[in-house]
Amino acid sequence: MIEKWIKCRYILTILLTLGMMNAFIMRVNISVAIVAMVDAPEIDRTDVHECRYLVAEDETSDSVGLQNITRIEKPFKWDAKTRGWILSAFYYGYITTPLLGGWLEHRFGGKIVFGSAVFLSSLVTLLMPTMSFVGPWALVASRVILGIVQGPVYPSHHGMWGKWAPPVERSKLMSIAMTGPYVGVAIAYLVSGALADSRFFKGWPSIFYATGTFGVAWSVLWAILAFDSPETHPRIREDEREYLRDAIGKRECKIKTPPVPWKDIVRSPQVWSLFFAHFSLDWGFRNLSINLPSFMDQVLGVDISKNSILSAIPFLAVCIFIALSDKIYDFIRRRKLMTPLNFKRTLVFFAQIVPAVFLVAVGHIGCDHVTPVLILTMAAGFGGLSTPGILVNFAEIAPRFAGVLFGMSNTISIMSGQLAPVLVGYVTGSISDLRYAWQIVFYVGAAVSALGGIVFMITVRVDVLPWAKLTKRDSELDSEDENLRLREPNSEMKWRESKHSNLNDTTTL
Repeated sequence: MIEKWIKCRYILTILLTLGMMNAFIMRVNISVAIVAMVDAPEIDRTDVHECRYLVAEDETSDSVGLQNITRIEKPFKWDAKTRGWILSAFYYGYITTPLLGGWLEHRFGGKIVFGSAVFLSSLVTLLMPTMSFVGPWALVASRVILGIVQGPVYPSHHGMWGKWAPPVERSKLMSIAMTGPYVGVAIAYLVSGALADSRFFKGWPSIFYATGTFGVAWSVLWAILAFDSPETHPRIREDEREYLRDAIGKRECKIKTPPVPWKDIVRSPQVWSLFFAHFSLDWGFRNLSINLPSFMDQVLGVDISKNSILSAIPFLAVCIFIALSDKIYDFIRRRKLMTPLNFKRTLVFFAQIVPAVFLVAVGHIGCDHVTPVLILTMAAGFGGLSTPGILVNFAEIAPRFAGVLFGMSNTISIMSGQLAPVLVGYVTGSISDLRYAWQIVFYVGAAVSALGGIVFMITVRVDVLPWAKLTKRDSELDSEDENLRLREPNSEMKWRESKHSNLNDTTTL
């Protein structure tokens, strides 16, 4: 019934958005849970505790303050370095499978790969409380396994769009789906904070039980409604299938594709600059998504429930900025105010350079809770422009190999998730002044963000690279179909008008 009223590519967009959201909820819920789980010894030092005491003096005993901070039972006493390894463990597993995930999607299709990744993640998440009581290194091991099973999520997501997204809608559909991670982080913070502060399953364990159960429920919908391509969808309307064939190309709508041109990929400067830009933006995103609750707790002295709300705000801003960028792009494209290449460079400037300035500033704010959150919200919001600016570029320069390219790029960018939490753990555990330690963390993030943006703006391209184009050797299309596919993409409405016009011409003849 749903597929009769909503186009199948839009149903896939909703499913992928929810799937990405689920994956990231399970990925970052530990960031809030660890604040509720661990009685961190270093934040009891009086020389780094000024904001907490100011909060306690300004608030009543039944509000935010030291009373609320110590009210929740924290069963573990793990030091900063141990917590750093727990927060980074996911990425040591995650780095092992993105390239494999891209190949699996290329070989078997995205339905089984993407769906299995989220479903297995849900099962692992349900076991997290048990692993926590076994010991910190058991929790590390479970986080590593979670990373392994989530490695194929991004590349299989990107690979599916090469078969489902017509060129004129590619940026919009991918941008919608790519809001899933940011919405997921925001929901993870909001829900996790509320659950940790409740008596449901003794507080923090309920974070893992609730998010794991939600992932299992999504897996059922995915199994029923998702398919690898329009050609394999048994219930898609024939007019939508025909439009996607004409807009994307018959070859791209099929699961089987030509061999991956590994040598051309490795030799391409555009690909390597895209890899580095991806690494730099992921450093910023992962640095905030993993460490922001700890910053709120250690430096600003915010209690767990208010911490989760304030930490969620920057990631909600990302979704707004992504939506605005798509509207602005449509406006500029219709009026031809800027070339696609220059518009992409403009997006990346605001996505990478501007947040670097905000990150430098946030480390020098006092104990006021509003100003740091406002600055980080602007940094994260502008950073959201990297989705249409950088992440969509994989499907633009090599639509048939987008899954493989993203798998390679994700393997490199995952190192940011390995390095950022460990850096925070060692810096905050070694420097007595926590505020100064966090300033160093933000300085490093600003430098990485700015450098990645500069490199990408110099080398970026928006056209299909020569080695990624269809050839006579591997194409099932004749030359007339190929020229039709490569010309200026039409919307579905224009396509329907064209088909109707051709039908009238035939009738007249």
